[in-house]
Amino acid sequence: MKKVLLFIAFFILTAGYTFSQGVIISEIVASPSGNYPKYVELTNTSAGEINLNGYTVNLYVNGNTTVFRHYTFASDFMLPSEASVVLTNMDNSTDGQKWSDFNLNTPNLVITSTVAYGNGNDVYELVDASDVVIDRYGNVGNDFTGEDWEYTKSYSFRKSTVHTPTPDFESLQWYCAGVDALVGHEDDLSPYLTPGTHILTNSTGSLSLTYPTGGENFNTGETVTITWTSSGINELVIQGKKTDEEGYETLTDDPVKANIGSLDFPVPTDAEEGDYQLRLVCVEDPTLMSESGEFHITDIHFGGLDDNYPFWPENGATGVSIVLNDHKITINFNEPVQPGTGNAYLKKFSDNSIVKTFNANNPNDFFTNPNNEYSIMFDVGSDLDPDTKYYVEIENGAIIDMAPAQNKYEGFSGSDTWSFTTEEATMINKKNSDIVIGPNPVTNKMIISAQKPITRIQILNYVGQTIEDKKISGQRVTIPVTEMSKGIYLVRVSFTDGTVKVQKVIKR
Repeated sequence: MKKVLLFIAFFILTAGYTFSQGVIISEIVASPSGNYPKYVELTNTSAGEINLNGYTVNLYVNGNTTVFRHYTFASDFMLPSEASVVLTNMDNSTDGQKWSDFNLNTPNLVITSTVAYGNGNDVYELVDASDVVIDRYGNVGNDFTGEDWEYTKSYSFRKSTVHTPTPDFESLQWYCAGVDALVGHEDDLSPYLTPGTHILTNSTGSLSLTYPTGGENFNTGETVTITWTSSGINELVIQGKKTDEEGYETLTDDPVKANIGSLDFPVPTDAEEGDYQLRLVCVEDPTLMSESGEFHITDIHFGGLDDNYPFWPENGATGVSIVLNDHKITINFNEPVQPGTGNAYLKKFSDNSIVKTFNANNPNDFFTNPNNEYSIMFDVGSDLDPDTKYYVEIENGAIIDMAPAQNKYEGFSGSDTWSFTTEEATMINKKNSDIVIGPNPVTNKMIISAQKPITRIQILNYVGQTIEDKKISGQRVTIPVTEMSKGIYLVRVSFTDGTVKVQKVIKR
């Protein structure tokens, strides 16, 4: 997978501000007492219109898990993109206010419904035509036992700020409902609320990226201080992309407070050399943004080993099949790599004798993985000895990256960095008449070999559920198991002669 520049902030929280685009409950207005107008507002946050036929809004009161009232769209009702429909007790008012007084963004999308008679301690639930709950919205404060209700229904709950304008309303609302952010915001609520007007409201603020602006050159590993000026906005997100690629990536897990004015980022050591751009985007109004010109990143570092799976077989692995993975071992990196100049060695731990020398100039036994440009493979060429500990050494410069300067991998020596032990001879002899499965325990790939043709392989967990079921024609197969959970599995192998063998395998 080709990497693009991903800056990593010195301080980033992990919680996100996202929701699925579609129809959401964008605002509710209730009153704890009195007969003031109340409403439930639904908004289409997607790019196209949505037919609400079969959609239902449920009202739960006082923490009760039984639906108190509901409203179902019983016929075709097309809700345009970024439009809102309001369910309301339209004419129920003590002060002469009518819903016709309100400047709704789509005035004809107003429906009289008793579902809007909730008070500030109630919950509204939106269910689609397939009876799937897609949104819930309500107040979990005061005497409402919202946490119990949440646990009972097993749905995620969105908690929003309660606003108390004049008259005695409570308003819970999304601000910029079409934006991937929940931002506390009070509309201009005097003299009364205006449903729909808070959706995609444009900001009156300003935002300007002041560094980098374009033309700069940064090195991998260097810390860059991004600076900006802003006014009238609360939060922003920082995005980046390689100039020759489509679309920006958001570089911060959470929005950044606009008033801090700067943020330090280290350029990753495994960033690809090339031209890049940055962009700042206002959370409250995504149309407000500021983009840099092109700046260059020079790759002066080797990216290093893959953080999760640097070696196969894994360092310290035991029970490794003597045939390995088609007699090959693999080292994985964080960036595309290629053979450089020098050697790698496979040695026996017992006497440090060299089993195989891999020369970087020999493409037959030292080469970039044809299926993964981030990996180098070494071809051992023959079976290893059973019950034997081996280790690998790599000379400085034997592996290099793809940067114009071709940075060198420093390599390693000794037995501490990458060693493994093969399976016991007694187990091999016992299994030769049936099947050989290795390595065991297994981490990434399971290799199954047999002395007779295989027709089918099934992997079952310990409660009997089938995890994998493959039809096979041959005597050897490799099965990826990276996505399997850790635990004990049964491998069931069926042969052409009708016999079946079962072995236990441990997934680490």
